[in-house]
Amino acid sequence: MSSDWIDALASLMERVATLLREDVELRECLDRLGRGGLVTGDRDPRTAPDSPAISAAENGIGSERPIESVRPATEHGSPRQAPEPESAVVGAPPGSAVPAPRIAPAEPPPPPAALLAQRLWQTPPDAQAASTPERPAWRAARLEVHDEELRWIEARLRLKADAARWAARRPGLLADAWQRDEVAATDREIIARAKSLPDCFLWMSHPSAPSLSDPARYELVAGCFDAAASAVALAASAVEEDEPNPDVFDRALGLLAEAQSALHVVIAEIGGPPDSDQKRIYAWLKDTANTRGVFVRRHLRSEDPADPAGHELLTRRIAVVQAECEAEQKRRRDLRRRFGKLRFLVKQTQADGQEDAAGAWQSVFRVIEELIEAGVPPSSLELREPLLELADDFPDSEQLPPAVRLVQREIERFLASRSPEAAEPPPLEVTPEIAEVRRLLGGKGMVLIGGQRRPHAHRALEQAFGLDPLIWIRGDHHRSVEEFEPYVARPDVALVVLAIRWSSHSFADVRAFCERYGKPLVRLPSGYNPSQVAAQILAQSSARLAGTA
Repeated sequence: MSSDWIDALASLMERVATLLREDVELRECLDRLGRGGLVTGDRDPRTAPDSPAISAAENGIGSERPIESVRPATEHGSPRQAPEPESAVVGAPPGSAVPAPRIAPAEPPPPPAALLAQRLWQTPPDAQAASTPERPAWRAARLEVHDEELRWIEARLRLKADAARWAARRPGLLADAWQRDEVAATDREIIARAKSLPDCFLWMSHPSAPSLSDPARYELVAGCFDAAASAVALAASAVEEDEPNPDVFDRALGLLAEAQSALHVVIAEIGGPPDSDQKRIYAWLKDTANTRGVFVRRHLRSEDPADPAGHELLTRRIAVVQAECEAEQKRRRDLRRRFGKLRFLVKQTQADGQEDAAGAWQSVFRVIEELIEAGVPPSSLELREPLLELADDFPDSEQLPPAVRLVQREIERFLASRSPEAAEPPPLEVTPEIAEVRRLLGGKGMVLIGGQRRPHAHRALEQAFGLDPLIWIRGDHHRSVEEFEPYVARPDVALVVLAIRWSSHSFADVRAFCERYGKPLVRLPSGYNPSQVAAQILAQSSARLAGTA
């Protein structure tokens, strides 16, 4: 054999060794070669009892022939005779015969395929320091599976389930000569489907697949593949959510762990090879649980296997969680649609030339009620944000729906919690109404009862009307009306404003205090915008204020 041929073969084997570290299916094929004896040299196919003939290429002739004992030939073509044994040896009795020495027959060299497999099985030179002969370096590499691969894994598992069912039916059909064309057609169809998927190896359709005395056991394998596919689909749905439900996500991982364990167990029971997709599921489960901080309680250890016989019940449990997941996804889609509608309607109410303002507000209120009924809390950020600019512009009505009142209350609390710097009001436009109220109240005090005190609104009213001071009293429902009397009685207070939208009905009793101390009372049905407040003050108390000015 020339040295160039050896170098070329060595380069080829080094290249394939590199592929072994990356290709799971190729490693599994070599695994099966090793178990079959090609790598270890336990059996030579040319001399095995179950191999009555060898190929023409191996024999060097043009046709196959039975294996015979081949006697070595001499250089002249005649058989080489074994030397006659010695009739006597030193120390042996005279005339005794000495048996011919037993010479172990030369072990036939392994075939080229075995040599190649043996070379490929060795540890790559660049990884010898990090591995041992019993554990090749490529086995130590961690399998990484990304979320995007889950849908491909699901598709391969579905196909493997079909192929396993076909493996259960195929032997019976082959016994009938009339069915063989159907068998061949189905074989071609399954192989074509496998080629359409990346990294899809149908080991149950391969000639090396376990030959079972009861082919119906492949039905159990198919059921476990189906359960694993359903569990992968559930996990993929949970992962694809922007904000997955923690409870659904944890249950999905637990069901997936059980499904992959049952699949691993049933394949081992029938003597099948390790399934690459089961390995991928296991690797993804471990990484995802560690990354997301999920504790998977069972079926991730060899001492805690799942029962393959329970695959039907497992599939039903997966379907229940899948239905819950789909219902949650539908609810979220519906909420996104309603929030989009709310933002659109809010813009409509702010549009110039709005002819039916009351109708637009009623549409806004209906959407708010629908969102609250769907489980959105009144304090929801997504609900509050589009309504912030309308906080002072709600219609002047005391009969707002209860859900809208709850949302208004939460908006008030949020606005009251902000510092003046966090929500600097826009520059004030001094309207004729504001200028008139400033003339009537400039340098005097005003009491505002109701709602949550907003720092920026407090400062805007105080500056707009020139108040000294503005006393803002929170309108908590549990407060007694008697607490307001000292403020109304103050001599520097010229006006009392009652924000009826956020005040308890009992606060109407404050009118008695205003009459007792001769202070005008203004009912404020809308927000705290200086223009709105000025308009209400002039409409309800301009005459009395002008008389005291």
